[in-house]
Order: sequence, then structure tokens, then C-alpha cells
Amino acid sequence: ATFTSGGTATVTDTWHALATVTATYTNPGTKVGNIQLDRFVSDLPVVAGGALRSTATMNPAGGTVTLSVTSPLASQAMMRTILSPCAINAPNCSATGSQLITQALDSSPSYALDIAAKTLPWLGTTIYDPTTTILTVPATGTGPIDIFEADLAYTRNNTVLHVWRVFGPNIMDIHFANLLALPGGESPIPCPGTPCTDVQGVHHARIGDSDAIGGYRPARQNVFDSLETCEQPEGSPTPPPGTPVRRYGGTVNRFMQSQ
Repeated sequence: ATFTSGGTATVTDTWHALATVTATYTNPGTKVGNIQLDRFVSDLPVVAGGALRSTATMNPAGGTVTLSVTSPLASQAMMRTILSPCAINAPNCSATGSQLITQALDSSPSYALDIAAKTLPWLGTTIYDPTTTILTVPATGTGPIDIFEADLAYTRNNTVLHVWRVFGPNIMDIHFANLLALPGGESPIPCPGTPCTDVQGVHHARIGDSDAIGGYRPARQNVFDSLETCEQPEGSPTPPPGTPVRRYGGTVNRFMQSQ
């Protein structure tokens, strides 16, 4: 409908009740301890700072999982699956990281995902050795990715945060050979040390893949946008109420982060 200031429009459609949308997950494997489904209706305005969202979660225990959410059957919706290595309330689970698989779908009330066929390689807990300045990035599994990222952070005198980020086409260990971005050009002096001025922050490794990118060559043209395309974040920073949530390209997008 074309709207003009002071004009009117007649709604000819009927009321559409909320529907039950069912997602079936198969082949979770041994790496997945918990599955969470988020459904975002992208055609609606922001509600309380975020898109209209429905969520369900369950532990797969190695078998098929069915999750159901109540949601409008809009012309397009985003189905985001979060795969976590730790089951809900799992005792003594020290695994870190999670995988996100986001797909843009039509108004169908059903969704099916073969987890083993869609998951990226699994990143393990990253390990940084300040003596060698090498960040070790463990990984299991194979499969193509569009982009890899690793980062390292130090805070100087509890005031200034410095972050080093490295991008590439493949998962790899990173040698931060020259950490010379601090004031004065000196390398970090990690604590404990003399003097103790630099506190090491959390380090990360990330991988992503999207059918909107097509390899590392196009991904490297804007590495930050490429990572966001793979991740499909809800909006950062959170837009004010009434502002549409930013849409990212891609109909099948995959992302994993570990630390």
C-alpha cells in the first residue's frame, strides 16, 4: 500500500494467528551437548530493542531432537541454531565455544537440519604462551570456510585496551611475533612481571562461512563485515526502539567462536 500524509488505507486481509513452527535436528554427533533454536521474524519492527524472537532449547543426548516455537508465519524468517558442547546443567563441563547456523526461510511451519552435514570444524579452547607469543588453536573436523580470525588483548595500567587481530583463509596457530602497538612501541609486559603494567585479556578464535561470500578472496575485502555475515548478529550496538534490525546477506550462514 502507498501511504501519504493524512491518508487512509483499508486492510483487506484477515487476522493470522500465531503458528507453531517445528524444527527437527538429526545427526548431532558427540560434540553437541545442547541445541538452542532462535526464530527471528525479520519483516517486523524492533520489539524492545530486538527482533520478534521465539526460543526453545534441549539436550540431544546423541539422538534426534524436535523443538517447537510459536511465531508468525511471515514471508521470511531467520532460523538460528546454536550448538553448544555442554549440556544444560552439565557438571564439570569445561568446553568453550559454540556454533551458529542461521538460515533464511520462507513461511513454512517446519524446518529440518542435518547437523553433521552443516557444522563447521570444531574449535577447541585456545591456548596462549606469552613466552613464545604463540596462540594455539586446536580444531577437529574438516570442511571449507570463508574466513578465520584470531585475536589477543592486553590492558595497560588498567585503562587502555590493545587488541591484535589476525585474519586468514584457514585455521592455524598464530605467532604474534611483533606486539609493538603499545605506547612507546614496547611489547607487553605481562603480569606477573617487572614492572607489572599489562594484564592479558581473553583471546579468541573464530571461523565463518556463508553462501553470500564465496571464499577468502572476497571475504578479505572487508573482514569485519564478512564475520558479521557469517554470524548474523541481531544488531550491535542495539538499535533504539522502532529502528529495523540490520539484515545481513546469505541464506545459509555458519559461524563458530572459541576462547
